[in-house]
Amino acid sequence: EVFQLPETPALGGGLGGVAGACGIQVAKACWGVVAKYLTNALSHPTNPKYQRIPQTNATYVSKVSCCGPGVDSVLARAGWQDDKGTAWILPPNFDQNAVRTVGEEVFAEVERLSEEIEKRAEQERGAGMEARARGVIDLRKSLQKLDAAERALERAYCERALEGARSTTVGKPTNAAPPACSQAEAHHA
Repeated sequence: EVFQLPETPALGGGLGGVAGACGIQVAKACWGVVAKYLTNALSHPTNPKYQRIPQTNATYVSKVSCCGPGVDSVLARAGWQDDKGTAWILPPNFDQNAVRTVGEEVFAEVERLSEEIEKRAEQERGAGMEARARGVIDLRKSLQKLDAAERALERAYCERALEGARSTTVGKPTNAAPPACSQAEAHHA
């Protein structure tokens, strides 16, 4: 399901554009990975390992690049530079404040997407419970109709049985119902 987010002014629409391009679940996963890249860069500012994101890396390919160019603009805003389509490179003396600012916005977006996902899940659970309740009510109504039809059939059977018993008794008046009819009438009384 594609979920259109409002544009995020600070990022020039990069965050909202990602969710619009790839859907809310995928966007959340994407921004989670980007948040990890930014956190690692800030936690290890002198380690070159955390200043390079290979664009052929399995996680980057499956969770980040699939979300479109909005992610690229966010990485660029944080100071990452595209190295001829092979990797994103963060210069050795990068602006930690820019990375921190973008990181805060990305974390806020991850939180917002998480809340939206939970809200939708609650709505789906509520709709499911409502449908089950309607099903139970419909089943009860059907059972009541079936019970009423069963009683009507039993009455008709008993009336015919009484008529048959009266007509077979020659000269002997009887008002006794067959035992099955007496029990059925007592059961439904």
